Amino acid sequence: MTFSSSASTIHKAKFSSTETSDKHLSRMTLVQRYYDLVSNQFLRFVLVGGLNTAFGVGVYCLAIFVGIPYYLATLLSNVLGVCFNFITTGNLVFRNNDPHLIFRFVGAYIIIYVINTAIVKAFILFGMNSYWAGILATPIVAICSYSLLKHFVYRKQQTTTL
Repeated sequence: MTFSSSASTIHKAKFSSTETSDKHLSRMTLVQRYYDLVSNQFLRFVLVGGLNTAFGVGVYCLAIFVGIPYYLATLLSNVLGVCFNFITTGNLVFRNNDPHLIFRFVGAYIIIYVINTAIVKAFILFGMNSYWAGILATPIVAICSYSLLKHFVYRKQQTTTL
């Protein structure tokens, strides 16, 4: 191996490392800009909720388009949606990407589902049609969801001192 070929190899490795580092830095800068632009955590929750909804509806529509039956499309949309939501909500709303929180996150979504269903049912029992019941339940469920995720899933850990 000659000096020029080893220098070239070192330069390529260094450039590759720099390129990877630049991509990571660029992503981090983009996320930090998002935090700076949208400093209110609840507002970030609402914006990310819109993104998550678009993702879930997109998966459902794509599944229907390719011929998957609606009940499997719904299942696929929900499973992929929870995974997508876990990543986006953790990173973009609560600044936490700890993968161990997935179990709490799924548990929270089960509770949110029960709350949503109960509120819709209550509105229907009071004579509201199903469409309006679902629409009017949405802001109530969003507030419950935010609170549950903030205080149960992504709560700040207390540090103990001796």
